[in-house]
Amino acid sequence: MEEVGVDYFLDLASRSLLEQSSGSKSGCKDLTLLPRDMWKLINLRHLDISKIAIKEMPMQLKLQNVVSPTNALKACLSDREYLEELVLDWNALDTNISECQRSLLDNLRPHSNLRSLAIHNYGAKSLPDWVGHYSYSNIVSLQLKNCKLCPNLPPLGELPSLQHLSIVGFEGVVKVDRGLPVDLPSAVELEILECPQLEASLPKAPFVRKLQLRDCNEVLLKELPTKLEELKIGGFGALESFPMGMVAPINCLHVLEIEKCMKLELPTHLDFSSLERLLLDDCDSLKSFPLDLFPKLKSIDIWGCKNLISFTDSEQHGRDLAILHIAIGYCPNFVSFPKGGIRAPKLSFFYVANCESLRSLPSKMHILLPSLNVFQIFDCPRVQSFPEGGLTSNVVNMGWGLQKLPSLKDLRIGGKYEDVVSFPEPGLLPSGLTYLCIDEFPNMKSWDNKGLQHLTSLQHLRVMNCPKLNCMPEEGLLTSLSVIEIKVCPLLRKQWQSKKGKERRKIPNVDHILIDDEEYIG
Repeated sequence: MEEVGVDYFLDLASRSLLEQSSGSKSGCKDLTLLPRDMWKLINLRHLDISKIAIKEMPMQLKLQNVVSPTNALKACLSDREYLEELVLDWNALDTNISECQRSLLDNLRPHSNLRSLAIHNYGAKSLPDWVGHYSYSNIVSLQLKNCKLCPNLPPLGELPSLQHLSIVGFEGVVKVDRGLPVDLPSAVELEILECPQLEASLPKAPFVRKLQLRDCNEVLLKELPTKLEELKIGGFGALESFPMGMVAPINCLHVLEIEKCMKLELPTHLDFSSLERLLLDDCDSLKSFPLDLFPKLKSIDIWGCKNLISFTDSEQHGRDLAILHIAIGYCPNFVSFPKGGIRAPKLSFFYVANCESLRSLPSKMHILLPSLNVFQIFDCPRVQSFPEGGLTSNVVNMGWGLQKLPSLKDLRIGGKYEDVVSFPEPGLLPSGLTYLCIDEFPNMKSWDNKGLQHLTSLQHLRVMNCPKLNCMPEEGLLTSLSVIEIKVCPLLRKQWQSKKGKERRKIPNVDHILIDDEEYIG
């Protein structure tokens, strides 16, 4: 395509919009927004936005379409004093790396009033001098992402108003010019991801509150900011213990998330008294979880910790725990909860899934967990029954059936129950159910009508992965249904779509029928 002057272009849609304002291609001082789908103009090379009151650019307008840095200069971003947020984005898949990107970015220097700057997929070997320059005293948020060839970071410590800093995807050896931010005026979020060879230490800034480190050099963990409230780390496969630099700020933490740190063990000597949320994911060194180490913990999520065996609590009988949420999944060696149960009077959500070795649920749940209203259990084949005494009567969502739960409205059962041929047994399901989902009953062939006849409030029935099921409940049952979903049940699908319509006539008042995510038209 032949290049033309910068004042020539806009695509027909853009030109039409401009001409509606002033009858010309530029000088539309009342125009504040360009067409939303301009990113579809794949041959776009020149865009004239001179003398218009534009406040933001359309998303996904990629810079690799700009061939000449001179055209970028004519955009006059440095004159646009009302522009507060700027995202400069190249195509991540573009392999034509060129140093002209440096000149292009240099010519796109914005006005010093800018408050937020993001640079994505930049392909040159160095960033221009204006990135990180002290004249940008209003910059609050800065994101540098996938600038893979840059060996240096700009002087970020010269941005006095910087509150949110994100550095992502610097793959080579990266040095820091005059350090990461040190004196920051207010609460700060710092994110450094996928920078495995970054040669830097973290700032000692007293106002850094949130910190996320993933797939980086472990040198970043040597000394952390002193008043951290939220710490997320991941991808430190060789990390075996918390660095000494973490001891000081650990008693300020409210949120701690650790992912893919297979060798890391929780240190029992540290003060976790302020911690409220904890996530552990793929931490294979974790063998037991000491509840008494976290007196104020409100949320526990443990996933994929292959060697976790048990929960422990040496002080369980002396005080109540503050926990509101417990979720455990994909821990194949997890066997037990504390012997005396979990004394958590405010616990409302309890989820256990894919724990093949778990043999029993916490004891005295009906006494110690009086606020429990969401309970789900899936793919825990060794759990044969519920604890003696059952559960509280206000559980509203669980993965197992108990007829002693009059308030149960939402029931989901799943996990390859191969012994089930007919479902449900009489008296198994609570009469107040409004939603029922059954999933992975590989040998189920029919419904037990006696077990369904009292479900007079059921409105939504979902049946999934039952390959041998070929019929719906008998006519006259489940008359309150308004929604039926059938998924991966080939025999049932065939019967339901039969021209004779026998299965359809059994439940005549259903408003919505979905079969394999497609709405059925009878």
